[in-house]
Amino acid sequence: MKKKLLFLFLALFLLKPAVLTAHEAKDNNWNLVNQAADQILQLGKQQKYAEAKKIIDKLSTQILKASTEEGLTVKEVKMVIYSYEQAEAAVTSVDMETEERINKLTQFRITANAVTSEHHPLWRDAEKMVLSPLEHAIEALKASERSEFQRYLNEFLNNYEIIRPALTIDLPEHTSERYDSYIRYLEHYRNQPKDKDKNKQLVEIQREFQALFQDHVEDSNATPELIGLIYTLGGIIAITLIYVGWRKYRGDNRRKKLKERE
Repeated sequence: MKKKLLFLFLALFLLKPAVLTAHEAKDNNWNLVNQAADQILQLGKQQKYAEAKKIIDKLSTQILKASTEEGLTVKEVKMVIYSYEQAEAAVTSVDMETEERINKLTQFRITANAVTSEHHPLWRDAEKMVLSPLEHAIEALKASERSEFQRYLNEFLNNYEIIRPALTIDLPEHTSERYDSYIRYLEHYRNQPKDKDKNKQLVEIQREFQALFQDHVEDSNATPELIGLIYTLGGIIAITLIYVGWRKYRGDNRRKKLKERE
C-alpha cells in the first residue's frame, strides 16, 4: 500500500503543472485533508469506525494531490502516508484496543495539521502528554521503582510516537533526527543496571524535550557524554543493520543456488 501511494505521489509530482490555477488551488488544498482527519478522529472517539472508514477510504487520492500542491518532500510524504496507514488500521482492526485506536487517529490528525500550521501546530499542545510520563519515569528511577519506571517510560515512548511524524514535517531535519536519537537511546539503554548514570542522562533528555516545547530546539544542552553515547549507539545500530543485510544476502544466494541445483 505504501509503495503504491508513493508511486502515485511521484507520478503526480512529475506530471503536475508548474503553476496551479486559482480553481485548482481552491479545490485541491490541504484544508480538506485537515477537515477529514479531524472528522475521522471525532468519529473514532464515538467508536463509529465504519463511518470513519468510509471517509479514510476516499482520502488517499486527496492526500496525494494536496501533497503535490504543498510541495512536500518525499520524506514528508512518507510521514503523511505512514500516519494515514496507521489511522486506516485503527478503523479497520477487529481487535485493537480503544486507546491505541485513538492514539493512531490522533497521530494522523496532528500530522495533517503540521503540514500547513505555521504559528501553533497541534503537536505543541501535547507538551503535558509527553513530558508528564517522562517526569514520572525519572522520579520512579530515583526511587528505584523499576516496574514503575518501565511503565512510565513506555507511556512516554508511546506518546512521543503520536507526535513524531508531525515533528519530522515541522522541524528542520537535523533537529527531528536528534530527538529520534534520544528515543533510540532510551529504548536501547532502558534496562542498563547503572541507575545513577541513567538518571543523569534521562534528566538531560528531559531538558531537551522541555526545550522542544519551549521553541528552543536549536540550543541543545546535551553533554558531550550523552552525545557520545548516542553516536556510539547509532554506530552499533548501523553495524547491526549491515550485518543483518549481509546475512539476508547470503541466505538468498544459498536458496537461489539450491533451486538451481534442483
